Formats: sequence, structure tokens, C-alpha cells
Amino acid sequence: MKNKILIGIFAFIFVILSTVVYADIPVDYTLREATVLDSGDISYTTNPVTNVNVIGYACADENCNDITGAALWDLNSGSSDVIQITYPTDLPASGYYAVFFYKEGYIPYEIRSWWHGTAGVQSSTAYLSKKDVGRAPIDSFNVLNEVQPNIPLVMEIDAALDGATYAALHEAGPVGYTPSELIQHYSVETRITLKVYDEDESVVYEEEGTIDIPYSGSAKVNFIWTPEESGDYRAVVSTFVTDAKFLTSEEQEASSEFHVIEEDPKDMCYTLLNDLKISNQFPHSDETITISGSKISNYADDNYILTAIPTELVLQVLDDSGAVVYSETSSEDANDNVVDKESFEFEWTPDQEGWYDILVTGAGSSNLCTGLSNLDETERIKVYVSGAAPASAPVLEGIPDYDLEEGEAIGLVEEDEDLRSIPLIDLWSFTTDADTADEDLRFSIVSQSNEDLTLCSIDSNRYIGCSTTNGHGYSEVTVEVSDGENSDRDSFRITVNKVTESPIIGNVPNIELKKGGSVSLDLDDYVTDDDPVSEISWRVSGAEHVEVSIDPISHVAIFSAKDDEWDGQEELVFTATDSDGLTDSDICVATVLNKLEEGAERNELAISRVMMNDIINSEDILQLNIKFDNRGNQDLEDIRISATILDLDVYDSEGPFDLDEDEQTIKNLFLIMPEYAEPGYYYVRISVSNNKVRRVIYREFIIE
Repeated sequence: MKNKILIGIFAFIFVILSTVVYADIPVDYTLREATVLDSGDISYTTNPVTNVNVIGYACADENCNDITGAALWDLNSGSSDVIQITYPTDLPASGYYAVFFYKEGYIPYEIRSWWHGTAGVQSSTAYLSKKDVGRAPIDSFNVLNEVQPNIPLVMEIDAALDGATYAALHEAGPVGYTPSELIQHYSVETRITLKVYDEDESVVYEEEGTIDIPYSGSAKVNFIWTPEESGDYRAVVSTFVTDAKFLTSEEQEASSEFHVIEEDPKDMCYTLLNDLKISNQFPHSDETITISGSKISNYADDNYILTAIPTELVLQVLDDSGAVVYSETSSEDANDNVVDKESFEFEWTPDQEGWYDILVTGAGSSNLCTGLSNLDETERIKVYVSGAAPASAPVLEGIPDYDLEEGEAIGLVEEDEDLRSIPLIDLWSFTTDADTADEDLRFSIVSQSNEDLTLCSIDSNRYIGCSTTNGHGYSEVTVEVSDGENSDRDSFRITVNKVTESPIIGNVPNIELKKGGSVSLDLDDYVTDDDPVSEISWRVSGAEHVEVSIDPISHVAIFSAKDDEWDGQEELVFTATDSDGLTDSDICVATVLNKLEEGAERNELAISRVMMNDIINSEDILQLNIKFDNRGNQDLEDIRISATILDLDVYDSEGPFDLDEDEQTIKNLFLIMPEYAEPGYYYVRISVSNNKVRRVIYREFIIE
């Protein structure tokens, strides 16, 4: 079954006027208020609106997906609740004008107008609206070990907590183009809050920030937390719409119950759950939705060596009273390896509107776990289900999933003789609408979860083609169809399978050593490959203060401290290369312990939060709101923070400045995307450092 969403938007009426002998056509627009009800219906009023701006363009195509030339009108109504637009005698080649009425705190009102000819003063009404209830769904909440994502959180190692947040508004329609001047008006101000609770339900960490999410878009908010004690924890991320375009707001949230252990996993079983989401963030009753996520279950022996084991998953759906309205249990096979997460799915059909909690609990299921700790995890998302969707809306369903190999494609999106191709997907074959012809429907790709792996596009407003890159994994593609009033969505998955096998590093454990001491690890214990491990070669990078020597035959790595004056943590990257030249890498945190007495100098700098939009347009500004802390016992001087997008040669920095002991601060950096930036996935490198300490992290974002 596939996901559905029916979105009520304004119905616009266009009037063809009889010809009267006047120069052009002046149209008086009366400016009034309206409210978008929770049901999707519009409540129109006679309440006047003043100080309204109007901007208009000639459309480049009949759907107004683009414009030709500069603005034809750029007006303001001032203190009046009526504004006049004069349309030329002749229509543009496309046959339409795109006109936008907007004011701070209101949803813009769009028309795809075709007034033309000659006539006297005509009249119409433009309704600027607010929505009665704002809900910003959140899902795909992840709690990950920042250094080694395939093991549980470890004390004193950074944890990354992030979630995907969706805009509380969809495009107003029916114009496909959005003027750059209106970007702010086409976004929704949303407050994001993270709280981490310990097993006594005490808040041990809290962060809050506000971001603007574009209509129909999403944003990912990243938080960094360093657990200081082992135990059971619960992290809750919640959203609240603070935008004036809404009369009220209802909080939505997602949460994760997880564990923090004292060291890398040893003599235990554990399960990691992440990415829990539903196929439609705005579902209707009597609509089947897909609940999906990812899981890893491993057994760790007394040498920290990992073995993949099966997982037992339990789904529960609770209504607003806490009663279980649906449950299901699934036994999942062990993952292919101990590193890569694998997906799971459930299906559920709500039979009435209201609030629901969706919970999935996962635990390892193996005889290897007998008599050992078996750490489980629970992921939860809260969702609001609306009433049944209007019967006259289009229905898009049944787009099949596709399994491809590297180098294979759906259609030939790019003319490449090396790509093997299967036929294009004809969306008309999967769409029905009782009162709209196929050629009058509008199709768009709403999201692609992994554009680095597959990139899909729509041709001729009908066909989907997808290309693949060198890599393996899967991408969820969501397509939307609209008849101008309502819309529906369907998702399909493209799975790209490996052609050749790369080595897989399971988990090079973190190590501790004292000054003057050494530690050894047999790296062959932590890698698997289709070649014998004896044929794998190893190298290490990032070793500035810790010396690492790797025996080329035995592959035993010996760690020792280079500098007697330095203590702290250093991230070492181990890379394994097989005989085919294929590689895999893993991070090991080496901690050099100070043998001096308690109270000795300790320098420690932590990036505790990064807030940014994860989807922007080319030539936009990527704003980074970064919080960092001095967690050592010494004042830090001459700190500098920088952000760099290496692929685009874009850079911004601030400093130097001082950060006293136990002090924290927040800095904003701004990266302007260049004109030549191509759509795709990019990484921004964030660095905070002085001559004593340095902290570097990476964050991913998308340019559309």
C-alpha cells in the first residue's frame, strides 16, 4: 500500500469578459480576510485587509511554473482595502499572468489570471487567509553515536540527535512559480525543542530554537549532546508553530528511548532503532499508511567483535486516551553486516480522525544473547489523522518499487550509453480522477530521500525517469498529483544493489592510553570482505598527537602518545582497502590520559548544537546557528569558528574571541550559495579551534 494525502487549497474562478471599447482592462480587487479550516474548507469573511502588496508577472507556461521578464506590477494598497491592477490588451504567449497578493502574517493569495482585451473597470475579490490550526509533523528522529553510528551511545562520546520537521502549510496554488521576494511569506516559523530525560525523568539536557520551513518543505535540526553518565534515557523533540499565519497551534513530537553505556559494547546484545516515519505526514482516516524505520541488532563478544543477529519488532498504535488500537509483531532477519542499517515496514489503516502515538520497539533475538544484557530501543512519533478525504480528489496509487543494479536506470534521464535502462514510469497509468482529464493534472516530485544514489525527474508532466550513481542502498521517491484543488501522493522505493563487495569494518573500538604507555589492536578482528582479510591493506589518518603503527602482515595496530605535554581525545580514521581497490573507513577515538593529579589543566571544547535548513535553493543563504561550550577547567583564548563548503569554495568565519571556563556561546555564520551551485547533496565543515584544542563536525544539506 502507498501513502496518500489530499490537500484542500483555494478554488479560483476566472471570468472571461465581453469586449467593451476601453484601453486595456482595469480590475479592482477588494481585499478581504478568510480562514482555512482544519477540514480544508475556506471560511470567507467581509473583514477588510489593508496595506496589501501585489506583485505580478507574465507566465512562461500555462501552469506558471516560470515567468518571463521583470515584474509587471509591484503595488501596495496603503490604507485602502481595494487595489487596482490594469491588465494589457493582449495576453502573453502562455495565456496567463501570475499575480500574488501578500502581507506579513497572512497566507499569500495567488491567481493565474487571464484578464485581457478592452473593457471598463471590473471587480474581483482577493482573500488573504490564516489557517485555524498549525501542526508541524516531525519524524525520522535519530539518536546516534557521532563517532560510530552502529553502536550504542558511549559516555563522553558525542551523540547526534536530529529529526525531520515538515511545514505546517502546503503551497497555496495554483501558480507554480514563487517570486524570490516572497520566500519569507512562503515559509512557516516553527519552534523546535529537544529535551533529554534520564531514568528518573529529570531533564539532563535541553535546547530550543526557531527555524523557517518553506511551504511543502522540510528541515532537519541537529543537536549535539555528550552523555556524562551511563543509564537509560529518553529524548523528545517537539515542534510548535509560532507563525502569525496560524490562529492556534498544536504541539507535535517524536521520541526515542535508548541507552548510554560506559565503553564500546562488550559481552552484550543491543538493538538500534532510527528513522521511524510514516508515508504521509498529513494522513486521513480510512487511508492505509506505511510505517517504516531502520534497525541494527548485534552481539558483541568479550573482544568487542560484533556479529549481526535477528531483531524482533513490536508495533503499537495508541489513541489519545492511551488505549492500544492496533498492534503487530514482526521477526526480522539479521542485517547483512554489523554496520549498515536495514529498513522495516508495517501498515496501519486508521478508522477515525484524532491524535495517535505510533511506537516501535526492537530487541535482539538470538541464542547468543542468553544470559547477557540485551539492550532494546523504542521509537515513537505522534501524528494527527484528519477526517476522510474529499471523494472528488485525484487518486495516485500503485507505483511499483524497483530493484536496480549499479549503473542501471529507469529510462535514460541522461544520454549515457553505459547506462542500462528500463522503461520510463507512466504516471497516467497509476492515476484516476472522476472529473479531471489526465492531461489536465499536474505531477511533481515532492521528495527523494537519497539523491546521491538515485536522481528522478518528471518529463512532459507524465513520465518519471531515474538515473543511478556508483553506490548501493535505496531511495524513497514521493510523487504528488494535483487537479488544482486537491492532491494525492504515492511513494515508491528504488533499491540499488551492490555489484562488487567492499570491505566492511564492524567497529574499531575506542581506546585509552596513558602517557608513556601503549595499546594494541588486531584490526583483522573488525573487518569482513569477500577477499581473505590477510589481503586487505590498512592505513590511518588524523593522528596528530597519537602515534599509530600498523604491521603490514599481522595488521596489528599499536597506539602510543607522541607528545608528553598533550592529553585529550583525538579522532583517528582507519581505512581498509581490498584487492579490488574498494575501501571502508571507521573512526576510533583515542583518549590520552593525564597522569597528573586531579586539578591539572584540561582543555575541552564541544559543539553542542547546530541548527540549519537542510534544503535550500541555489543562490540562497545557508544560515548556521552554532552553539559550543568550554567544558574544560581552563579559559580558552583566541577561539575561531569557521564553516566551509569545500565543493563550492564557500567560506565564512568569526573570531578570534575568548571563552571562559564553563562558558558557552552561540554564533551565526552565513554561507552564500554561488550561481554555479548544481542541485544535489553537499557537506558543510564546521570547525571551532585555537592553538590548544579543535573540534570539527560535518553536516549535510540539499540544494534544490
